[in-house]
Amino acid sequence: MSAAPDRPQLSERALHSVLDDGVGITPERLETLLEPPAEPATIQSFGLCNVHERIRLYSQNEPSSGMVITSEWGRWTRVDIVIKITRPSGDEAAELTEGSSDDPRND
Repeated sequence: MSAAPDRPQLSERALHSVLDDGVGITPERLETLLEPPAEPATIQSFGLCNVHERIRLYSQNEPSSGMVITSEWGRWTRVDIVIKITRPSGDEAAELTEGSSDDPRND
């Protein structure tokens, strides 16, 4: 069972995967793991949802960005973190390629 669609296609994205061989996550819990809690007063774990949303915001809400959590109860859990690669354009790119006096490559 997965908390999000299958592993995304990677063209302009970075994928970081973490595999845990622990007890896994129940299917019921996995369905709600990346959703914000309905009642803020009942928050037990807001961390994963928060990280997922921050990655999405950084990636300009790219649908395939964020966390994909897959687990088999009693066996394992895998967390795939997908981040959109942003490349500077125009003047930003020129500034980065010019280097600075602090850059040891310029010596």
